[in-house]
Amino acid sequence: FNSEFAKYNSIWRILPSKNIYEHNATFPEEIPKRLIESLSNENDIVFDGYSGSGTTAISCIRNNRKYIICENKKEYFDLQTKRILEEIDKTSLFNSLG
Repeated sequence: FNSEFAKYNSIWRILPSKNIYEHNATFPEEIPKRLIESLSNENDIVFDGYSGSGTTAISCIRNNRKYIICENKKEYFDLQTKRILEEIDKTSLFNSLG
C-alpha cells in the first residue's frame, strides 16, 4: 500500500474510454493508474495476466513500475507490443529532454 496515494476515495468517478485500440474490452487508463499508484511503489513489479491492449503496461511505464504481462491472442499481443514500444519511445524522448 502506498499511503502517498490515499487521496483516492472508495468511490471513483471515471468516464468510460472510447474503444480506439481494436480491443473489445478496453477500459480507461485512469483505472490501472490509480491501482498501480495506490498499491505499489516505484520499481515494483506489476503482473497482468490478461493484458489485452496493454493499458496496464502503459500505466506502469508512466509510473516507473516494472511489469510482467501475458496475452494469448496474437492480435492483442501485436497491438500491445506496438503501444508499449511507442510509449517507451515517447518516455525516452521526454527523459532525454530533461
